Amino acid sequence: TCGIQLSQVFNVFLTNVHSTRSSIGLYILGNSGESAGSMFISNSSFSDNRDQGVYIYQNQNAYLVGVYFNNCQFATNGHLYAPITLARGVSISKSGTGTVEGFYFTQCNFFQNGGHGILIGPDNVEIELSVMNSVFVNNGAYAKDSFDGAYIASGVSHFKFIGNEFLNGARGGDPSQFLQAYGIYIVTGSSDWYMITNNRFKGNDIGAIYDGGSGSNKIIVNNLGV
Repeated sequence: TCGIQLSQVFNVFLTNVHSTRSSIGLYILGNSGESAGSMFISNSSFSDNRDQGVYIYQNQNAYLVGVYFNNCQFATNGHLYAPITLARGVSISKSGTGTVEGFYFTQCNFFQNGGHGILIGPDNVEIELSVMNSVFVNNGAYAKDSFDGAYIASGVSHFKFIGNEFLNGARGGDPSQFLQAYGIYIVTGSSDWYMITNNRFKGNDIGAIYDGGSGSNKIIVNNLGV
């Protein structure tokens, strides 16, 4: 079950929403041949869901462009269940020739989800993703050192992380409770055209950034704790 499902819609405004205790808090689904976009979501929480906080999936030749999240929380998805599930805060994916472009997260909180804080895939997709001034804390409750704040699949290109915090514990607290393996993990492959700048990393249990992208058009500078 979904708390909210959006399909084949444009010019959507959601604010002050709390979608919880469903399978998926917010499901943005595009089936073959469908189009959607220009969605503006603010001051909302998609937390404590069993499988995903937010799941964005475009199938075959579906088209989705322009989804904006501002001041939103994706927290403890999968964490309150027994056993804890692999739930991610946010997942963005597609199959076939589907188009998924233009995702913007500003001042958002990705906290203590069962799996990754955010997962971008599948392999070799151009995503046009921007994450700015947001916080990723202690994700990966399902299994210590197995999940990351942000996980980018092999060959994913066109994304940026600027001015964020990637932490374990409460602002880097008790090391015995550190769960998040890496702040940002880019799987080995051809990822290109990305920026990771002016972020703060502290207490991520394995490392701050794993950069597996082989592209030459990338900037990774001015990050604290790397």
